[in-house]
Amino acid sequence: MLVAENIHKKYLHHVLKGVSFKAHKEEIIGIAGENGSGKSTLLSALSGNLIPDDGNVTIEGKVGYVPQESALFNNLSVKDNLKFWAAAYKQPWKDVLPIVSGILPDDSDFFKKRVLHLSGGMKKRLSIALACLNSPEYLIMDEPTAALDIGFKGVLAQLMQKIRNEGKGVIFSSHQPDELLWCDRIYILRDGIFVYEGDPNKLGNLADALYGGKYDFNDAH
Repeated sequence: MLVAENIHKKYLHHVLKGVSFKAHKEEIIGIAGENGSGKSTLLSALSGNLIPDDGNVTIEGKVGYVPQESALFNNLSVKDNLKFWAAAYKQPWKDVLPIVSGILPDDSDFFKKRVLHLSGGMKKRLSIALACLNSPEYLIMDEPTAALDIGFKGVLAQLMQKIRNEGKGVIFSSHQPDELLWCDRIYILRDGIFVYEGDPNKLGNLADALYGGKYDFNDAH
């Protein structure tokens, strides 16, 4: 289980105001909300990449994290990025290609390319592949579909389902209503707090729920 309790984080203003969160394995969970609602800050705290001002995060098992901004080595090739992180995770190179199959193109020339020459979508796909290398119990992704082509969005949805079916968990952020329907549960952040937690299908019009300031979430329970 992954549990966050009473998470606070302040920069120039309070981004998170005491949010609590719980994720089980065999679940796909979406973190929804408008830009600036605190999604990235929360996922960074859940992944261990950010220390909250107050509150605790407890994680059972390993976490794979895909940040919104690229954390790749731009001057290295795709293969060298994979080899670096495989070595960091003590993952034998022979095991890497089966893990990234379907996420990255099956093309030897692609693996020779320097990352800085990749499109934004391919960089995102490489980031997702790297996050999967250590076979994490929880895959946490911040806006993973940003810059992805439409065709690969379907592949990503299938990857999430595969991870869930393997008894692991997926947590990702999005402000796209159609993507949130991939989820078993969603949390909606607004002004640093959760205004909804539950089944996305119970919200009716998800766009109204996300962006309608007068939406009554009590109707969804």
